[in-house]
Amino acid sequence: MPSYLYKLYADDNDKYYVGSTRNELRYRKHTHKTQAFAKQSNSNVCNWMREIGRDNIKIKTIESFNDIAKDELLQKEDELIIKFKDDINCLNQRRTTHNKKEYYQENKEEYRRRARIYRELNRDKLREKDRKYRMENRELINARRRKGYKLDTITLAPTTE
Repeated sequence: MPSYLYKLYADDNDKYYVGSTRNELRYRKHTHKTQAFAKQSNSNVCNWMREIGRDNIKIKTIESFNDIAKDELLQKEDELIIKFKDDINCLNQRRTTHNKKEYYQENKEEYRRRARIYRELNRDKLREKDRKYRMENRELINARRRKGYKLDTITLAPTTE
């Protein structure tokens, strides 16, 4: 069964996405388009595809393989993503062989930086949301306090001291 490393691109745009598939490239391209234009995803590549238009999306083979195991193909895709990691035109958001926990650990500082910026820009909105929550859940909060729990402000889970 043939497998491919591929590149999605548009002639008049510098951005691109790299991926792998064990299907024919035309089917993979169709799947990407379906996800993007049915608005099933808000990923970088889907947003880009909606921006440039359905008819402008092209796909080309970077490398093809015969009888390669799925995990080997994903590893090759991962190597490609690492190669283009610092290219601002590459739309890949994360590596294929990482699970979400590994991805978070690798990008923890960026997550924290973005969260800090969000909190700074939305301070009043977040305060109002917190005040509203406390008003609507006053009985629950008081019941937990009566039970002797101290609430952890981030997770609302009992803390141990």
